[in-house]
Amino acid sequence: MAAAGGSASSLARSLGARPFGARARARCGLHRKCRRPASLLVSGSSGCHRCAPAPSGGTGRPGVSPQDTMEKYQILDWLKPGALGVNLLVEETKTKVKHVIKQVECIDEHQANEALEELMPLLKLQHAHVSIYQELFTVWNSEISSFFLCLVMEFHEGSFQNVIEKKRAAKRVIDSQWMQNVLGQVLNALEYLHQVDIIHRNLKPSNIALVSSDHCKLQDLSSNALMTDVAKWNVRAEEDPFHKSWTAPEALNFSFSQKSDIWSLGCIILDMAGCSFLDSAEAMLLRKSIRSSPDGLRGVLRTMEERRVPGAKLFNSLLPLMLQADPSERITVRDVIHFTFVSSDSRSPSSALMPRRQAVPEFIVDVLLESNVAGILGDGGAPRGRHPTVFSWGGQ
Repeated sequence: MAAAGGSASSLARSLGARPFGARARARCGLHRKCRRPASLLVSGSSGCHRCAPAPSGGTGRPGVSPQDTMEKYQILDWLKPGALGVNLLVEETKTKVKHVIKQVECIDEHQANEALEELMPLLKLQHAHVSIYQELFTVWNSEISSFFLCLVMEFHEGSFQNVIEKKRAAKRVIDSQWMQNVLGQVLNALEYLHQVDIIHRNLKPSNIALVSSDHCKLQDLSSNALMTDVAKWNVRAEEDPFHKSWTAPEALNFSFSQKSDIWSLGCIILDMAGCSFLDSAEAMLLRKSIRSSPDGLRGVLRTMEERRVPGAKLFNSLLPLMLQADPSERITVRDVIHFTFVSSDSRSPSSALMPRRQAVPEFIVDVLLESNVAGILGDGGAPRGRHPTVFSWGGQ
């Protein structure tokens, strides 16, 4: 259901919102044509995530302008809900620029402030392949007595998820040159985040936006305060198991680290490489099964080689190292980058990570990782101090 041209308050009126009371017991009751089940109802509302009015009215917080409230935006549509909240497609009334606002209902003001404080440093990130939050603010909805944390993000039409779904439907492999290019960008962005001690925590194909056909950005970075909300996670997992299937084994117990990002990236690469012969249900079951048993992964990697999927030999060596159930055994993003620089068909799966692995001298790799190579080559789009990582297929 689209609601173009309506502000948060006018939208509520246009839907005939009635006073909020106890949670609806069975089905959505805000919109006469909507019969969505109780599992999709917004907490404290008689409506589902599409029909309940968005919270309005802002509260000022340190470092965030008091004007950064829902009144600045017109709601155009509801997007697919994320793992932690409702996603709204909005348009800023003054600039007419489209954004996505993720609204996360918080337990109380303390949780809202804790998450806000944790997310504030993300506003200062500068990287060509990281989509930063445009604004952060909290709102208080007096009708349901709840605090909402609002995260304003860039809006992009496409994502890795769209590409995977399209290729999966056609049973076609993803173009190898395109995949090399965008995975290099992802590695570059993730290495940047980890260097500044930031964990993504919510890495999955739908959170890698396509700015253009050959330019991607990591988006929807999350905070520990939000990702360790057990009750919210359990509700979302029950509604849609797909959300959690990218999550590392230890992160299921709310233990997040840079290594949990590596697991998620490994799952993304696995999904991209296997989309020509695994449907979405099979792929999800595979991601879940490899947390406890590597047999499924070995079988799929063999199938990739048999089907001559581009990059199969590299994936056969790399993915088992990224998808180790024990995070202490999992490689780092820098290891992944080194691996792709030096891997070759003659290497064994682990030899590329041994001390003798450096076909490229260590100091040269460091220069490549730390210097603005793209700037030297005339690519003005690369951020200061970074360069687009070259993702090698290891001879294929």
